[in-house]
Amino acid sequence: MEYTPLSNLIFLTAFFGIVNASFNLNTSGPDWDYVAKDLANTTSQACIAAYSADIDCDDTLLGLVASMRPAFKPTSADFDDTCTTSCYESVDAYLKGIQEACTADGDAAQQYVGGTPSEALVAVEIVAQVFQYTLAKDCAKLTNGTYCHDAASSSSASKFSCDDECAVQEYQTAHDYPGSEYQFNYYWLVSIGEWWESEFGDGWKRLQQCGEAVESTTLSSTTAMTTSTTSVSSSGTSATVSASSTGTSTSSSAVAFAESSSPTGTSVPIKSGALKLSYSLGSLFLGISYSMFLM
Repeated sequence: MEYTPLSNLIFLTAFFGIVNASFNLNTSGPDWDYVAKDLANTTSQACIAAYSADIDCDDTLLGLVASMRPAFKPTSADFDDTCTTSCYESVDAYLKGIQEACTADGDAAQQYVGGTPSEALVAVEIVAQVFQYTLAKDCAKLTNGTYCHDAASSSSASKFSCDDECAVQEYQTAHDYPGSEYQFNYYWLVSIGEWWESEFGDGWKRLQQCGEAVESTTLSSTTAMTTSTTSVSSSGTSATVSASSTGTSTSSSAVAFAESSSPTGTSVPIKSGALKLSYSLGSLFLGISYSMFLM
């Protein structure tokens, strides 16, 4: 077979398509910057390794979770590439891997809460749960195949029509997934806040009024476990933060770290997502080298 410049271009296109079909959370980029260094510095290497595992999803999911770029406007094709069985399975496996690996004293993520200290310690699995929730929420569809992301209801949580397919799915999903309690804002892990908590509560009540509320059994007991967060006290005496029903907790050393190293302030500080320049150039070099070899 003769390899032409066109065949090289086709190869490179396919190559980059493969590269973009997975990502890991320990790599900064334009849509993500909550990497392993943002976990508590008492986090074990086993937990960091699990946190850094590849997630076999289109990187559109990263943008849906955390993008602050005005240019991030996913298309229906992007959702088709993201909302796949393999992506669902990979996110579930990623969550399970973190739950199994992040069990040591000191394994913790940091949630920005403002004040002094400005960070609280929470279970690392919460990060994975946010991805799991976002995937379920943004992949919801109308019966005609339109993604709800493109056809969101404008009705309030307490008054939406019982026939509003997207609203029904939105509030059911928020009820089912513990990751709905958190979000990423300026690349920091934060609570959704009282307003959204109230909206989700009202939406669930409305679902019950409509007779549409379902106590879901689709999530495994480990996935649907209740998580909780506790702000670190100024005295540093609150040594344990409940992480999950598995008994995972953070140690007093992790709490001390959150107090001593976190910045003060009430507004969310801006973290700049570092462009994946070296990663992209490395991938480009590999692809070009391989194509030249085939010529």
